[in-house]
Amino acid sequence: MDQVTSDADLEVEIPAISIQLATQIGGTRSLTLTTGIRLDSAPDQINRALDKIVAAADRQKKKFDLEQTRQLLKNEEQNLHLHRQQIAAQQTAFEMEFAKSGRRGDWEPKGSQKGILDGLNKNVSNSVDRIKQLRDSISEMEKECR
Repeated sequence: MDQVTSDADLEVEIPAISIQLATQIGGTRSLTLTTGIRLDSAPDQINRALDKIVAAADRQKKKFDLEQTRQLLKNEEQNLHLHRQQIAAQQTAFEMEFAKSGRRGDWEPKGSQKGILDGLNKNVSNSVDRIKQLRDSISEMEKECR
């Protein structure tokens, strides 16, 4: 007569240890990864398991950082648009003021008006530089997250 065995009959208890890695991802998120490994594992097997867990945690952190950087880029692009609108509005206001004054010739920014417009143009330049930096960072981060 054949004997039927169940999975429970085949189970063998092997002592194991649990490896857990907890890391912060951003200011408000944390990630905990857990795995088990046989207690009789060789040190190189334990190290490989640890390396895999650390690599997985690092990748998740990089993905989070990538999303944060994409949001910074979006914000900076909105700032650039706003800075350009501010220049146009300020220049129009200065030109209207010049026209109302009855002076002859073409308006050119001088003195405090030139200083104001120079400051606004500097804001545009800073935003353009920041956008380029963020785009470069995103490109590198995307490569690392593959």
